[in-house]
Amino acid sequence: MTELEQGDAEELAIEDVCDLILPRDEEEGRSFGLRLVEALARKGYCVVETFLTKEELTEAVDDCYNLIGWALPKKEFEAAYLGRRNSSKYAFLDASARILQKELATESEEGAVPRAVPEGLKGPAALLHSVSAAMEPYVSSRLGFTLWGCSRVTARLPIDSKSEESSYRPFPLSQRNYEDGKVLGHIDFLENRKLCVMLLLDAEGTEIILEPFDPRLAERTQMILPCNRLLVFRQDLFSYSYRACGKSGAALQVQLVTQSQVPNTRDLRVVTVPSQLMNDHQVMVRSMACHYPGNAQGQSGYWAVSTVSNDGLVPVPVTRWDAALYYSSEEKEGFTYAIHGGFCNDEDVIMFDNEFFQISETEAGIMSPAQRLLLQTGYEALRGSGVNRAGARNLACGVFLGDSGCDWPQLFGKVVGPQRCLGSAQSIGAARLAHVLGLRGPTMTMDTACSSSLVAIGMAHTALRKAMPEQVDPGILPHIKTALAQGCNLLLSPRMYIQYSGPHMLSPRGRCFTFDSGADGYARGEGCGSLVLKMGPAESEAQECLASLIGSAVNQDGRSASMTAPNGPSQQQCIRTSMLESKLSASEINVAECHGTGTALGDPIEVSALRMVMQDRPNPILNTSAKTNLGHLEASAGMAGVLKCVNILNSSTCPANNHLRLLNPHMDTNGYPVYFANELSDYGVKSGISGVSSFGFGGTNARGDLWGRCVKGAKKTELLDTGVWVLQRQLFYDRVFHYGHPGPHASDQIYIAGSWDAFTSMQEMEKQVLGEYRALVRLGETGREHFRLLVNQDPNQIIHPGQALAGPRSIALGPDRKGKAASWLIDGLLDGGGAGANYVVKLEWGFSWERGEYRIVTWQPAGSDAPRSFSSFNHSYSVAGSWTAWKCQEMVRSHEEEGLWSTSVRLGLSGQEEFQFVRDRDWCQVIHPAASRVTRTEIPIMGPDHLGHGRNWLLQGKSNEVVTIQLRVVDGEITMTTCSAESGVQTWTSSTGPKEEPVFLISGSWNNWGFDVMKKAPRLGDQAQEVEPSTSSPVFQYELLMGSDGVAEFQLVLDDWGLEHQLSGPSKWLPPMNPLKDSHRRLYPNKPKAALGEAYVCGPDNRGHGLNWSITAAPGARVQISLDLEAEGPKVVQWTEIQDAITNG
Repeated sequence: MTELEQGDAEELAIEDVCDLILPRDEEEGRSFGLRLVEALARKGYCVVETFLTKEELTEAVDDCYNLIGWALPKKEFEAAYLGRRNSSKYAFLDASARILQKELATESEEGAVPRAVPEGLKGPAALLHSVSAAMEPYVSSRLGFTLWGCSRVTARLPIDSKSEESSYRPFPLSQRNYEDGKVLGHIDFLENRKLCVMLLLDAEGTEIILEPFDPRLAERTQMILPCNRLLVFRQDLFSYSYRACGKSGAALQVQLVTQSQVPNTRDLRVVTVPSQLMNDHQVMVRSMACHYPGNAQGQSGYWAVSTVSNDGLVPVPVTRWDAALYYSSEEKEGFTYAIHGGFCNDEDVIMFDNEFFQISETEAGIMSPAQRLLLQTGYEALRGSGVNRAGARNLACGVFLGDSGCDWPQLFGKVVGPQRCLGSAQSIGAARLAHVLGLRGPTMTMDTACSSSLVAIGMAHTALRKAMPEQVDPGILPHIKTALAQGCNLLLSPRMYIQYSGPHMLSPRGRCFTFDSGADGYARGEGCGSLVLKMGPAESEAQECLASLIGSAVNQDGRSASMTAPNGPSQQQCIRTSMLESKLSASEINVAECHGTGTALGDPIEVSALRMVMQDRPNPILNTSAKTNLGHLEASAGMAGVLKCVNILNSSTCPANNHLRLLNPHMDTNGYPVYFANELSDYGVKSGISGVSSFGFGGTNARGDLWGRCVKGAKKTELLDTGVWVLQRQLFYDRVFHYGHPGPHASDQIYIAGSWDAFTSMQEMEKQVLGEYRALVRLGETGREHFRLLVNQDPNQIIHPGQALAGPRSIALGPDRKGKAASWLIDGLLDGGGAGANYVVKLEWGFSWERGEYRIVTWQPAGSDAPRSFSSFNHSYSVAGSWTAWKCQEMVRSHEEEGLWSTSVRLGLSGQEEFQFVRDRDWCQVIHPAASRVTRTEIPIMGPDHLGHGRNWLLQGKSNEVVTIQLRVVDGEITMTTCSAESGVQTWTSSTGPKEEPVFLISGSWNNWGFDVMKKAPRLGDQAQEVEPSTSSPVFQYELLMGSDGVAEFQLVLDDWGLEHQLSGPSKWLPPMNPLKDSHRRLYPNKPKAALGEAYVCGPDNRGHGLNWSITAAPGARVQISLDLEAEGPKVVQWTEIQDAITNG
């Protein structure tokens, strides 16, 4: 034993440890994995007693000595794989596990190679895999990461001599290892390794020392373990030393890893977006909603109608009109020969929840069914994208509607007054949706006949696209990032049937025989569709997007044969323009969703135009049309085609064209590789591009091209590689190749920038030694400041936390480009420092071949005797409200009273205005009330923080009344006062003194979705080592008695209404809303009915509707639910059965 090891042994007593016993039967094994993971969460390691017999152990040791292919890793990499002060060699047993690329990074000609597993080692190796598999379901929820795979099972034996060590040791690290990827492979391993599972075979015992990387997170542990012990420990928390006490020193081990941050493009489950989308100009289809004929409601319902070749066209329902009164088979003037159409369910057209949209019953009765359906379908689409009513209010979201009108004005001609105009005008449809939901983006209605809705999508696409640096900003609010596109058409009277029968535009047989030789006109249809488009969504949102709108174009036929005759060259130009924008070639487009009305003239012209553009291709293109299922939806036809294309791309399958028996002989397909699908057709790739064409009979042509990946079916993919990871990791790779490893270099200097001077300057941090930096900062008048760190003053090299306004225990990331939206928050009110307090911010940044790259950011009060003097900074405060279009309008500073700001507002026609405050025009420093639309002074002031979305004060009074608003910020205390003739003087205040720890409520099926307070419990391990209050938070727990059905669902709510006091005693005020329904502070899983370990924690926000955790246990069982805010990685919600008595009130 070395002198260092002897000192370690004298410092801590050595003891044999056993935490768990390996289960012998299936019933015991059900909870084994959970108990093992709980031990890892509690102390970072777990020792398990196994039941290998003496004979099995002897045979395993003998087989270890009979292995060949022994090796050693490079000296730099050795401690990461085999532990510190290693004295053993290794050999791989098998190659059956999922292997981390370039594992151990040994020289190919000298490294260990996998061998067939000897009989004596099969059982122990299988034991390692079974224990790993038992942990996997619980690791995500309890430890905050997901296990993706494991290394090969590795055998280790002591090195016999120095000469043997020399023969096994590979060449030192060289430039060649950077070029062949071995260094990057090792660094990738260091980032992704999580657990080590080691089975000890030495009969005389093995000494293990676990040394924590950060003493605040774990304790140093030294132990001697006998054979038949299995040790599992966290490699993200500990380094280790391994020394055999006996002669054999045999052991087996396997290392469990999480998935690499950079997607493996060779994995068939990973799809890479086209190169033209690898930028921040992507326009994603975030969600869709529709109500179409054949009961095609929503994305799944529409796809079901398409795939089963359902024909949604039916005789005219008697609830619309009596078709017999207007029918004439002899085609008489004033009559129609068509009595079929694609009709939505009567419930969709007639029923309307006016109370939800806050519309009176009288007004709802006058509104056209089209407006009602637009409201319903538009909100469904927004809700699917994560925007509820509270989130929609004041959202910069444009509404673009394609609508050619309906017959409502003629049906209700006797109604007088302004409501008749508002209820029937097609120009009001989009505006009403924006008004009801409070959307602030551009709003417009397009009427270009049959191409209206696709033109609307094109206009939405234009509004979302960013202007290039040299381009003049467009006039359609270029700052919006969200757009709602809609298309609607309803058949409410026989008037248009009679008009279209005159020129014989309708099919007497009541169907669209698209591409068929029997094409004789089109069948009319109705429906409403909506989709939400979003510009450049975050990486997490991009994974959930349905498709990408990569190109769009609109043009006009100009002078052609007649006003209504299609123009082939103009159609070609429209298609080429869209392809040019998206940089597409003909061979890249897999599916063409055609206008395809089924007319003898239109179909051949359209196919001819497609042939001229698409014929240069090796593989045939699939031609299809939604009109064979739904009929011609006229103004809504283009939207139906786009939504169908989204479904096609999400399944890599093209539905059949109904009623296709014999191709139209007038269609010229010579030299055109095309397939007119008459059955479900797989187009052979896991991602594809589909184009949609729509042509108005007035000559307006529209085109859209979409890219999407398969998310269901045989070619299902699980991950979208957007290229973001590669861009973010480029700086990392540059540092590795330039300096030889990641982490700091002697030439690096760290700078700190913070809100104490509105990020206007960068302060150089004092370098203690390489990798250790400190800076002294002072908090401003609010007592709360946030900051980020920059390397070499480079805004593209930011060291930052993983979330906005993170606490001191948050994981540090970077340096990279994505840290501009994340920062650390020093809350002087929380730890008693207060406004004007000095703080010391410290950064520890380093790298070792054993631990990998690490970054630790901490801060603590510096005291009043801090030597540095600070220059004063004049902060500004702005009001953002409904009268400023939620833009910051600076308030007037008082020169007489410190910290006082004022402004005035004149109430609008509604007599109501909403507002909040913003410090230094920084939306991470919003001062707001604790709820939405606040009028009661008992509700406290919150902030400055980033949680103010939807939380505003509400001014009420007479129209044109002037209200004076004053904001006072002094020594961390915030006061807001309003003064008006109608309401007098009202004052709101923030809580004074140090802020309390957060309070969490639990709402579930057992309490009828009411609220119970989760109890605070001390963090395990806090008793062993004193932790400063500012660096530790409790674990929140709730004990549940399962009901008779053995199932319970729940969510958590961060209580910032003070609801806790209502549940336990008298309260000062009542929350103005249902906190679980409307809260912006919910914690929820990322999937419905998530079981333990199946999902990660989302929130706190307002997007968790219908997303609950689900507990299944025996009736009457006691279950303890826990929330750990300081777990490594994401926040953790977990539960386990307990034997203690229930302690909730």
